[in-house]
Amino acid sequence: MRRIVVIEEDKALRRVLKAIIAREGYKSLRVRRMNEAIQTINLAVIKDGDCGVLIDMNTVNLLRDIRALWPNLQVIALTSFAESPNTAVDLMALVDGVLEKPFSLRAITGMMRFVFTEDAVNAQPGQTMKASMN
Repeated sequence: MRRIVVIEEDKALRRVLKAIIAREGYKSLRVRRMNEAIQTINLAVIKDGDCGVLIDMNTVNLLRDIRALWPNLQVIALTSFAESPNTAVDLMALVDGVLEKPFSLRAITGMMRFVFTEDAVNAQPGQTMKASMN
C-alpha cells in the first residue's frame, strides 16, 4: 500500500494528517467532500491496486458503500462517537481501527502502523483496535 485516502472535512486536520502520512512514508489523497470519496478511492485502487482510508465518520452510509465496493481495504475511522450507540456498533463492525477525537499524534501514528502494515493488510477483515488520546 502506497497511498492513504483521507476523507475529512476539517482543513486543519487534513493538513496534520497529510504530514503524519508523509512522515510514515505514504502519499496522501485528501478529500473534503464525502461525494468525492468513492471516485478518489477508485482512482487510488486503479493506480496502485490498493490504498488505505482514514475517514471522518459523520456518516456510516459512506463507509458501507466503501466496504461494498472494496471489502479488503484497510480503514481507520476518525470519530467523536457523537452518533447514536447503534451507529457506533455498526461502525466498529465496518472498520479495522477507530480513533476517538480528539486523538494524539502518537495515537494516530500507532494506529496507522497497526492497520496499514503488511501483516495487518493480510490479516482477517474486521479486526479492530480502539485508541484514544493518551
